[in-house]
Amino acid sequence: MTTPPIFPPELLPALLASFERHRAGGHVTAQEYKSAKRYQLGQIVMEKERIYLDTNFWIGLRDVKLGKDCDPRYSTLLGLLLSLVESERAVVPLTNHLADEIFRQKDKQTRATTRVVVAGD
Repeated sequence: MTTPPIFPPELLPALLASFERHRAGGHVTAQEYKSAKRYQLGQIVMEKERIYLDTNFWIGLRDVKLGKDCDPRYSTLLGLLLSLVESERAVVPLTNHLADEIFRQKDKQTRATTRVVVAGD
């Protein structure tokens, strides 16, 4: 039995090119690189409107994605959030609390659908 690849094989050339680029620029430590990337991400996020949602809203949005009968305002909210994020005017940050709530969900289908909604897919 063969082990499935960790990442899609079509990404291998880009991954190898990235390794070579980082190896050639060896004057930056992994910690320095990580800090710089975190700072860049912070700059991008700070330029956008940040929208934080209560867990109950995420549940409602998930239910819309699952096709459940729920308050129609959740469908409107989902469309608005997707539009704002796609237009790069806003971000909906993943908080530690939300991540914890997602991992606590016992049902695999609702957990997977919640992850899809939070990821904006």
